[in-house]
Amino acid sequence: MNPRESAVPAHPATGRRSRHGSGWALWERHAARVHAYALRQPGPDRAQEIVAETFLVAWQRLAYVPGHGLPWLLVVARNTIRHSDRSRYRDRLLTAELGRLIELTDERANAGAVVAERDLLLREFGALPRQQREALLLVSWDGLSVTDAARSLDARPAPSRSGCKERGGACSGLEVSVPSAAVFLPVP
Repeated sequence: MNPRESAVPAHPATGRRSRHGSGWALWERHAARVHAYALRQPGPDRAQEIVAETFLVAWQRLAYVPGHGLPWLLVVARNTIRHSDRSRYRDRLLTAELGRLIELTDERANAGAVVAERDLLLREFGALPRQQREALLLVSWDGLSVTDAARSLDARPAPSRSGCKERGGACSGLEVSVPSAAVFLPVP
C-alpha cells in the first residue's frame, strides 16, 4: 500500500478504499458536469435535487465508483431522474384517485338527502288520483305532449298553476319539472 492510499479512509461497511480519494474530491472534479447534465434532463427546477441525490449515492458507494467516475455519476444521475419521474407519476395517479374517492364520498354523503327526497316524491305521487299519476307518467316518461296525454286519457288539461293562483284558487298535485298542465280534469 502506498502512503497516499493510507491517507484515504476505508469505507465503513466494506473496508475498501476508493481510488477517488474522498467523496469531496469526486465532488470537486465532477459536480459541475453532473449539474449541467441535470439541467438538460429534468430542468433547472429539479437540477440541484438530482445533483445532491447523485452525490449522496456516490458517497455511500465511494469504494465502488469505477475509473474516471464521471460516466458512473451520469448513470446514477439518470437513474435518479427516472426514479424521481416515476415517483411524480405515482403521485399524480394517487392525487387523481383520491380526488375520485372524495367525489364518491361526497355523493354518498348526499345519498341520504336523495333518498329522503325520493321517498317524499313517491309518497306525494302515490297520493295523486290515478288519472293524474298516469298523466304525469305519459308526459314525463313517455314523452307525450300535454294535449296528447289528455287525449289518451279522455281528459282535458287543467289550467296552469299560475292561472289557478291568479283566479284565487289552490292547485293541488305534485310540483315537478313537467308542465303544470300535467294535472288533468276528466272530460264532462
